[in-house]
Amino acid sequence: RSRNMTGPYEIHPDNPILRRHGDSVGTGHHSFIVSDPDHKFMVYHAHKSLQKVGPRRMLISPYRFVENENGPDRLVIDSKVIVPKIKRQ
Repeated sequence: RSRNMTGPYEIHPDNPILRRHGDSVGTGHHSFIVSDPDHKFMVYHAHKSLQKVGPRRMLISPYRFVENENGPDRLVIDSKVIVPKIKRQ
């Protein structure tokens, strides 16, 4: 984060946003979705192996912000993981 778009930047102690989640590693390319104020989700990809990348799968987890009196609100990723399934016809 920085007060200026061109820096200098300071590393936030809670970064990266998501390194591992449950038994998934290699989490990345997060997108945040708000369907209404009470339903917020983070969509991301991950895989299960520490030795190789793949196969990746898409995962969805609820998130929320927790108020922080000493600074910016803190992003908290719920432990629940939704694994979307493709329904074959």
